[in-house]
Amino acid sequence: RYAATEREAKAWLAVLQRENFAGTLTPPAKRTLAQWVAEWLESVTPTLRPSTAQTYRYALARVVPLIGHWRLDKLTPPLVALAFAKLERGHPHSRAVAQSFTYLHTCLNRAVMLGMLGVNPMDRVSRPVARAAERPHWGLPDMQRFLAALDTADTRYAPLFALLLGSGLRISEALGLRWGDVDLTVGTVAVRRG
Repeated sequence: RYAATEREAKAWLAVLQRENFAGTLTPPAKRTLAQWVAEWLESVTPTLRPSTAQTYRYALARVVPLIGHWRLDKLTPPLVALAFAKLERGHPHSRAVAQSFTYLHTCLNRAVMLGMLGVNPMDRVSRPVARAAERPHWGLPDMQRFLAALDTADTRYAPLFALLLGSGLRISEALGLRWGDVDLTVGTVAVRRG
């Protein structure tokens, strides 16, 4: 740290001594957030399924352009909060923004564990709230039109679609059914696998 006056130097010294005593003092680093995110992704990718690793990359790619040029030791809670506020303005109540927050928080926790950061600046930032978008629901007339269309459709999947509509089964549950799970006399199916 450098200071213009002796008074400023003493103030910095007091801050550094408090950080040292609290165990949050870290040596200055030239590594940027973007560099650390790339290193972290490289280290965790072998332990993840390919689709999960891709999700991590996409999620972090949303936030890195906003604050990735900052050095790790210069990241502050207000800086991170501002970046996520900008993301939320573009994607209000998006699950994607909440996901970006979670993965960046995990990434910075690892930097704290390795002694690259004294504290995770995201610990003081509120997590964005993801709300599910309102989905339209079919009423009885919509379902009747769909079933009528299935009667005239030339598709072998018509019975599957009718079963899904009438039962509320998930597609994986319907595809997991065996003939032994179906009782046509009573009109029931037993879901035993997905």
